[in-house]
Amino acid sequence: MLSNFFKSYRPILTIFIIVYSIFWAIWKYSGITVPQFNKEELLPLHQLIEFLLGKSITGRLILSTLIIIICAFYLNHFNNKNIFIPYRTYVPALFFTLIVSTLPGIHQLSPVLLTAPLLLVLLNRIILLSRNDILLYHSFEAGIITGIATLIYLPSLFFLIVIYTSLIVFRPFVWREWIYPLLGFSIPIFICFSIYFLGSLEAPFLKHIIIFNWKQEDIKLLFHSKAFLIYVAVLLIFSSLFMVRVYSTLKIFARKSFIVLFVLFLIGGLILLAEKDSAIIIIMTIPAIYPLSYHFIQLKKKWYSELLSWLWLTGSILCAIYN
Repeated sequence: MLSNFFKSYRPILTIFIIVYSIFWAIWKYSGITVPQFNKEELLPLHQLIEFLLGKSITGRLILSTLIIIICAFYLNHFNNKNIFIPYRTYVPALFFTLIVSTLPGIHQLSPVLLTAPLLLVLLNRIILLSRNDILLYHSFEAGIITGIATLIYLPSLFFLIVIYTSLIVFRPFVWREWIYPLLGFSIPIFICFSIYFLGSLEAPFLKHIIIFNWKQEDIKLLFHSKAFLIYVAVLLIFSSLFMVRVYSTLKIFARKSFIVLFVLFLIGGLILLAEKDSAIIIIMTIPAIYPLSYHFIQLKKKWYSELLSWLWLTGSILCAIYN
C-alpha cells in the first residue's frame, strides 16, 4: 500500500525522493530559461551567483536540484535530531519534495530557493537556544546566517523576528543574547559594504534597499498547481487543528519549537502577500511540513491514509507535468 510506503523508514524511500527530484528536473530541462533580472536590483551575493552561473541552463538545473534534495533530507535530519514527530520517518523529506516539484520555474534558481538552505541552518542554530547553558552564542551565529541570506534575498532580514521569538520562547532574559543577533547580522553586511567602498565599486542596489523596492509580480500558477496547493492548504488546516488538540501531550521542547515554526510560517505568508511571488511558498513549506507530516503519520483509518497518499502523489505529478 502506498501509505505504508510513504510512512516507512526504508532506504528505498530515500532513493525514490532523489530519483523523483532528478526525474522532474530532467523533464523540465527544455522549458528552463535564464531569468531576466534587473541587475540594478540584484543583491551582492545573488549577483555573484548569477555571474558564476551566467547563461548556463545545466548549471541552474544541477544547483536547484541539489538544493531541493539537500533541503528535503535536512528537514528529515532536523526532525530525527529534535523529535518534532515521535517517529523515524521520511515523510517530511517526501512531502517537501512533492510540494516543491509543483512550483513553476523552480529550476530557474530564484533567490528564495538559494536562501532555503540558509533558513534550515538558521533553524538548527536557534533550536539550540533551548539548552540550559548560562550564556549561548547561537543567536550570534543565527544573526550571521540571516545577514548572509539578506545579501541574497532582501526579505530574509525578517528572519531576525524568528531569532528573537526563539529567545523569548526558549531563554530567560539575558540582555547580551538579545544584542548578539544584531551584531551577527551586521558582520556580513559590514564586510560586503567595506568591499564595495574600498574597491570603489558601484552599488546600484542600494537605492532599491533604501526605498525597499520589492519585486511585484502576479503569482503565475496554472490550474493544476492552484488545485494541488489548495489541497495542501486544506490538509494544513486539518493538521493544525489536530496539533491544537494534541498540543498539551507534546513535550515542552516540541511545543516551543512549533511556536517558532508558526511564527516563521506567518512571516512567509506576509512576504508572499507583499511580493506575490510563488517561490516564497518554499519558505512557508519548511515550517508547514512538520504538522502535515505529524497528522499524516497519526492517521488511523487506512482507507483515508491511502486516499491522501494517492492524492499527494497524483497531484504532484500532474503539477510537475503541466507547469
